[in-house]
Amino acid sequence: MAQPSPPNFDRIFTDGVTGSFLISVEEIGKLGLPSGRVFACDPFMELDQDGPVAFGAIVAPGSYPVHVARVQRLDSPYPRVVAVKLAIADEPVTAWELDTERPGYGVDAGAGCFIDLDSVAVFNRLHQAGDESPVRRIFRSTTSTARASIVTNATSGHSMAIFSTGLGDGYYPTWIGRSASRQVACFITQFLDPDA
Repeated sequence: MAQPSPPNFDRIFTDGVTGSFLISVEEIGKLGLPSGRVFACDPFMELDQDGPVAFGAIVAPGSYPVHVARVQRLDSPYPRVVAVKLAIADEPVTAWELDTERPGYGVDAGAGCFIDLDSVAVFNRLHQAGDESPVRRIFRSTTSTARASIVTNATSGHSMAIFSTGLGDGYYPTWIGRSASRQVACFITQFLDPDA
């Protein structure tokens, strides 16, 4: 089966007006990747599952900026998260691909995340606190339709980027952008396409 084509991410991650939409981009902070193995999921549904599968594209351990692109109709007061980028290298993307084992993930709680595979166990334990979970408290501290935050566990230093998912529940692809040298430049989870 042919791989679908990605949208124009250069436009999506550029502030401005396109058609009847206003796009705004925000860097919400840096995500720590202690192992360089990136996992993306619905954090309220998948962090407690056995054997989480990271993307096959492994990057150097470190901290990397997370950019959130929000889109808002010019006649609406409600923004939505259109895509989230985990930026690995400041290089132009020359090719996009979907991971063969995990091309995307399902959402049942209106939220998505990027997290290092080594951090999953830490946030799974925190998640077991139910409504007292710091992840739930931070994410639900606002009624915004386009929430996004970096959550860091003060004890371990592990972090997670958590964000609203477009119009809510569904199945969303995560694109891996590669540079001309085939190095990973970014991971982008796409929730909406302003051109659709």
